Amino acid sequence: MKQDKKNSFRMFVLALSLAVVSPTPLTTQQHVNAQESSGISMPTLQLRSLGIDNEVRQINSLLGVQGKFFKKAFDLQARASVSLEEKNQLQNEAVQRKSDLATLKNQFESLINKLKQKNNWNEAFDAQFLASLKNSSDRSLVTQAGGARKLLEAGAADFDGLRDHIEQEVRQVSDKQVGRSRSKVNRVDAAHASAPLGSFGCSALLVSYLLATATGAENSISCNVAAIYNKRGCKPGIISGAACH
Repeated sequence: MKQDKKNSFRMFVLALSLAVVSPTPLTTQQHVNAQESSGISMPTLQLRSLGIDNEVRQINSLLGVQGKFFKKAFDLQARASVSLEEKNQLQNEAVQRKSDLATLKNQFESLINKLKQKNNWNEAFDAQFLASLKNSSDRSLVTQAGGARKLLEAGAADFDGLRDHIEQEVRQVSDKQVGRSRSKVNRVDAAHASAPLGSFGCSALLVSYLLATATGAENSISCNVAAIYNKRGCKPGIISGAACH
C-alpha cells in the first residue's frame, strides 16, 4: 500500500512538472509570427483539398489580364500625348475587361459556394488563409476585414464597382489624345475623369490581391492589383513586398 501511494505521488509530481514547463498553445497569429521569425516558409492554401483549385486558376488568370490593362493605361497616362490608335485600342480592351468582371464575380461566388458545400467555410479556413500570407501587413489587412470569409463575401459583391475604375482609365487616356482641343467642356470632362471614385471596387481589389498572394500566384499579378488599389486611394493601403519594386 505504501509503495502504491509512493508511486502515485511520483506520478502526480511528474504530471505537475510537465504542466508547468509545457508551453501555452499558440494562437494562429502567434504561430504565423513564429514561422516568419524563424525563416520557415509559409504554406500556401491547399486548393485541391479545399476543392477550389479550378476557381482560383480562373480568377488569377483573369486578374493577370486586368492587371496588364491597368498597367497599360497607367503608362499611357504618364506620357504627354497618345495616338488615336492607342486610344482606340485601350477603349476596345476596356470593353472586354468590363465583360470579364462578371466572370470574376461568378468565379468568386463559385469558390465560396464550394467551400460551404464541402463544409470548409469555417474558422479553420480563416486560419489557413491567414497562415498562407507571408507579409505581416497582408495578414493585418485580412484581420481588419474580419477574416477571410468576410473578405471573400465583401469582395465578390463589389466587382461591379470596378467598371467605373476601367472607364475612368479610358477617360484619362482619351484626354491626352493628340489634337484634342482643350475647350471648356473638355476641361470639365477632364476634371470629372480625375474625380475620386470612393470605395467602389476597393473590396474587390483587396480580395483579389490577397487571394493571389495567398495562393502563390505570379508576383506580377498581385503587384499590379496592389498598384491599382493604391492608385485609387483605397484604404487601408497595401504595403507590397520587395518583389513589387
